Parts: sequence; C-alpha cells; structure tokens
Amino acid sequence: QNGADVTAVVGRAERAEGLAELGAADVVVGTLPLEGDDFTLVLESVGGDSLAAALARVAPDGTVVSFGNSSGERTTFDPTAFYRKPGARLYAFVIFPELRRSRSATADLRYLANLVAVGHLDVGIDRVVDWADVGAVRSAMADLLARKVNGKAVISLL
Repeated sequence: QNGADVTAVVGRAERAEGLAELGAADVVVGTLPLEGDDFTLVLESVGGDSLAAALARVAPDGTVVSFGNSSGERTTFDPTAFYRKPGARLYAFVIFPELRRSRSATADLRYLANLVAVGHLDVGIDRVVDWADVGAVRSAMADLLARKVNGKAVISLL
C-alpha cells in the first residue's frame, strides 16, 4: 500500500472541516487519547498534553517531530511509556537551522512548487487579502491570532 493512514487532531470541531477530503482516515477533536494504536510518525505543534500523548503513542522506531508549542503549556509525560518503545525518537524541528544543516532549501522549494503546479499538493489557502486594504489585513491577523483561519491567510503584494 502506498501512502499513509493519517489521523488528524484538532482543537475544535469546526477546524475538522475538510480534513477527511484531504485524506485523513480519522479526525480526533481535542487531545489524542493516551491509549490506542501507535503511530510511526507524529507531527506535533501544540505541546503540553498533546505532545505527552504523542510520546505515549509513538511506535517502536517511530518519530515525534516537535515544531511548536501553540498551547504555551509545559509538557509532562510518562517516560516509561516512551522508553518502552525501542528506537522511538523525539526530534526538535526548527526550520532555519534545518535549512542551514541540509543546504537544500532551493531544491526543496522547487520540489514543493512543482507539486502545487501539477495539483498534487494543496497549500490550504483560506483567504487572500490585499496589503493595501488595512482593514482586511487587520481582520485576517486578528482571525489568525484567534485561530479562526483554517489554512493560510495570504497578504498579496500585487
């Protein structure tokens, strides 16, 4: 089988809209339960209890990639549940050091742009606002901060 079985985790039900159409086999509203099937790869940006659940549910030889802490919470987890998964890893991902380390930014962006161009990658644009429309920009920024944007808000300079 090609591809992956994707489980999406969202904080509010309205943020789940469209995820099944994008390929999510399962959508969890709230925090991932501590018990259940393990995951080979977890992309985690919430921190706190969400990161703790990811560490509990990672498969042996699996990886949890932590790239944010939008909850602002400290993470407390059961180390026994984690170390009983031989080879499981927690990887700290920060984009700019990663790009310096890999030296592949140009090739990576070209690859992603080509996927978008041929329709194989949906970048999830929720709205586009004109930079000259100060009210629209402020509204988009307020919605971003309030987590009301499902996808990306783009400020157009053209």
